[in-house]
This record gives sequence, structure tokens and C-alpha cells, in this order.
Amino acid sequence: MTKRKISYDYEISDEFWNKIKPLLPFPKPKKKAGRPRKDDRKIMSGIFYSSYW
Repeated sequence: MTKRKISYDYEISDEFWNKIKPLLPFPKPKKKAGRPRKDDRKIMSGIFYSSYW
């Protein structure tokens, strides 16, 4: 069984992501405790989604 990726209107295109990725701050080194870091691209997609509606 293969997984399908569903594309949504608010998802960031590869071309746009490659333009804005250098503008984001570099991730800090991991700490021993705390929540794991989330994917920057997914976070930006969520921001665009919330501003879309």
C-alpha cells in the first residue's frame, strides 16, 4: 500500500519555500529536555492556513 500526499491550497510550494527558508532563524542545539522541534515548513503552512481563513 502506498501513501498519497494530499496537496492543499495553503501549503507552501517548493519554489516559495526555497526563497523563505534562508530568512528563518537557524535552529538552536537540542536540549536534553523539552518538546522536540517541529518542522518549520509545517509551521509556516499552518500560519498561512490560519491567515487564509
